Amino acid sequence: APVPAAQATATQPPPTPTPTLPPHPPEAIRGINVDKSDSAHTAPLANLGFTWIQTFLPPTVNLAPYKVLYRISLGDAVSGREEDIAQFSRVVEGVALEAGDFIDAYAVGNEVNLSREWKGQQPNPKLYARLLAIAYARIKQADPTALVVSAGLAPTGGDGNGFIDDLTYARAMLDAGAGNAMDVYGFH
Repeated sequence: APVPAAQATATQPPPTPTPTLPPHPPEAIRGINVDKSDSAHTAPLANLGFTWIQTFLPPTVNLAPYKVLYRISLGDAVSGREEDIAQFSRVVEGVALEAGDFIDAYAVGNEVNLSREWKGQQPNPKLYARLLAIAYARIKQADPTALVVSAGLAPTGGDGNGFIDDLTYARAMLDAGAGNAMDVYGFH
């Protein structure tokens, strides 16, 4: 027997609406790396919707309207030698004091679960946690409002020659106290 039209529509699920999102939600954080931190290199970004830029050299001018994330190199401190760690501490403090007015956040290191960031040596999450804590203290002493971001870890999917699994490394650095020395956990 045929089903009355009223019954047929009552048993069918309603159509699923297609979600619509604005092209750039206002609360989204979008960033890009820049080679040189000056207006000549940031001007071409004006209409691309970026709100943050990451620099590899400390900026010497205000780069408004952008927020600035400066990536600090660990340099020779990865040796673990006290004199190298002391030099790293001085460099971080100097940058925070001299360029802090132009920097909103500091990323301490990069892909520290790869041996290339440790001058070919095995990555060391305990030493990284120590260096992050030193940088955190020096930066916050110079600018308590600055954000300190842990190094983004390379997604490796496991351990191998010259790298440590990103999740294993993250656990080890957090177990060594890194969680107390960052405002933001960096990731790639």
